[in-house]
Amino acid sequence: MYVIIMKRTGLVILALLSICFLLGCDKDKDEKTYLILSQTELTFENGGGSMSFMIESNTDWVVSSSEDWINVVPTHGNGNQEVMVNVANQWNPIVQEGTLSVRTGDGSQFANIKIKLQGAIPGYPNSEDKVLALSNNSNIMALGGQKYFKDSLIITSNIAWDIKGPDWIEAWDGERWRPLSQEKAVVYGMGNTTVRIRTASSNDEIHNREATLVIAERMTGQLSNMIEIHQLGKYIVSPGRVIRLSTGLGMDWICGTNVSSFYYNVSEKMESAVTIDPNDVINNWNESNPTYNNGEAGLKENTMYYITTISKESLNTDYYQYYTFVVKTKSSQNQPFANIEDVFWYDDIMYLNMNMNNYAFAYFVFGDCGGVWKKYNTPLLAKILYDNMLTGNTNNFVPFTTSGYVPLSAPEGEFSDVHIVSWAIGNDGLLSGLLERKTYTFGGSSKARETKNIQSTINGVSKEELQTMKYLLRRR
Repeated sequence: MYVIIMKRTGLVILALLSICFLLGCDKDKDEKTYLILSQTELTFENGGGSMSFMIESNTDWVVSSSEDWINVVPTHGNGNQEVMVNVANQWNPIVQEGTLSVRTGDGSQFANIKIKLQGAIPGYPNSEDKVLALSNNSNIMALGGQKYFKDSLIITSNIAWDIKGPDWIEAWDGERWRPLSQEKAVVYGMGNTTVRIRTASSNDEIHNREATLVIAERMTGQLSNMIEIHQLGKYIVSPGRVIRLSTGLGMDWICGTNVSSFYYNVSEKMESAVTIDPNDVINNWNESNPTYNNGEAGLKENTMYYITTISKESLNTDYYQYYTFVVKTKSSQNQPFANIEDVFWYDDIMYLNMNMNNYAFAYFVFGDCGGVWKKYNTPLLAKILYDNMLTGNTNNFVPFTTSGYVPLSAPEGEFSDVHIVSWAIGNDGLLSGLLERKTYTFGGSSKARETKNIQSTINGVSKEELQTMKYLLRRR
């Protein structure tokens, strides 16, 4: 009897367990996996820091980061939990973005959080508005062979940048000269800047030292520009600063440590080691030395020319070396120009009546009363004037921005010829490929010049206006 009861009881319990099991299975089928994040975006101030968000879930989950500067603790867990986000300082001028991805263990649920790190410079331009360019005349820069030969990089930019290059080049960082590095940027800046550079040591080898300077957007490197840089070997000569006109080229020279004189040739045809004949070089090329400026006139406009140089010292070696520089003359069409319409004297001041064309934004005027300029061809004169604008007293090189009467200072005394030159600047800020040159002959004393010319050339300009111009001129 006892056994029978036990069997019946067992059957009842078994039946109840079966029912519970079935009900339990139905309950699990109704409870779906879920994953809820408390944030969709976290924004950090420049410098980084820590913030947190909450995960709500009924299963295990994993967190991963798209960037190595974004770290989370913990990276995995189960159920509801707070997650800490740590962002490292990137010293970047622009906003940086990354993503945290959270997924359930079975991969059925996922969600993302956008991470933003503010840039160091408010209002830093977006990618499409960034500018980073080198405004040097050529993408190849030659430096003299001697130690501490100086030049400069002209950077046109609206972003933060840095410079990398060989350690035999030094750059001025605003406080001291620093040797460059190819791996690490040691000189950097922001916006439009002229960066001075120099050679760190002499190059006493026969061949050039050659490397590349890279100017890139600081930290990101998204934009970059580069320039090839050569420190000349001891027998090498290169054109230095070349002034391009439509009628010719004006140039100075950069030389190796052992160069005392050299020959140069300007041609539409490129020279080669096969075609260069030393006797032809000596007899037919132009001779110059490292301290000279030279001007090559009578060239075709808008034409590519090759300037080839060979030093005398190189010709005396078994293996002579030459250097070729490529440059293009400017077109004479649509050039800014400032015409000298007339000239007269008043109270020992020379006044010019100037007329700018539509392409001119401004112009300079220069005068020579000693007759020296008359022997210079136009490209050479342009080179000399340009050097004086760079290194001379800036008060003497102030541009005029309107047509009409402008004063030009002149020395007192007895002379007959005055050579006047105008050089216009275009709307792009570049000097014109054309120069205006005129020579005026005057006789007698300053008083005679005043009496003779003021009646016929003043054209309605009052003496009060002339006195005002004279006062402004003497203040420059």
